Amino acid sequence: HHRSDGAIIESVSSYDRVAFNDVPGKGTYATVSTTDQRFECHVNLDRVKEIKMLKTKARLADYDVYVSRFVNDYGKPMLSAVLHGVDGNYDAAAVEAWTAVLEKYGETQTFE
Repeated sequence: HHRSDGAIIESVSSYDRVAFNDVPGKGTYATVSTTDQRFECHVNLDRVKEIKMLKTKARLADYDVYVSRFVNDYGKPMLSAVLHGVDGNYDAAAVEAWTAVLEKYGETQTFE
């Protein structure tokens, strides 16, 4: 679906749990998981230099795609988290939550 040099997650799940862990010699990791912990994603925050919130048009159809892209210090995508919707049919609560993050933090968040 989407081109990225990093990992891509497309999901309809709610990731309500976030934990932070310092891993000696590796950095600080954020673990995002579903409440039932059937899915977890670990991101090394020391490598994330930017998060870009992108609302774009689908390549092969006429609907919006919602992407949160985690970019490393080389400007390359590490992870693209994409709201999953079939043919542009998204869970309204998911779009509302994504939009709330965009409105709160803006299109680009930069980290030192």
